[in-house]
Amino acid sequence: MIPSEELSRLAALYDRFANHLDPLSAGWKRSRQEYLDALADLHERYGSGVSFEEFRREAQRACFLWLRAQDRPTSPPPKARCMRRWDIYQPEVDRVFSVANILNTPFPAANTRPQPD
Repeated sequence: MIPSEELSRLAALYDRFANHLDPLSAGWKRSRQEYLDALADLHERYGSGVSFEEFRREAQRACFLWLRAQDRPTSPPPKARCMRRWDIYQPEVDRVFSVANILNTPFPAANTRPQPD
């Protein structure tokens, strides 16, 4: 429906409008108006027979998909370190061993107190 060079221009305008950091600023309002003006121009040229809202919805979806396709990482993500079972269960094993150590220590007799040195 929309040529790719027109779609790339519209997607750039959509990106500035949709991902603006401050949606209440004058820059956001200006970029929104630029996007809507470009969208109205494209609707006049390529959207005959389609309502503006339907054209806007499909064009916005196409912009989103185009931006997603262009957002490719320049380098592959770092490889994750392969964890062994021991690494995963280590805190649990430490807790179990510490409880076992406490249980294996002899308890003092109930009526004896530690003597000061």
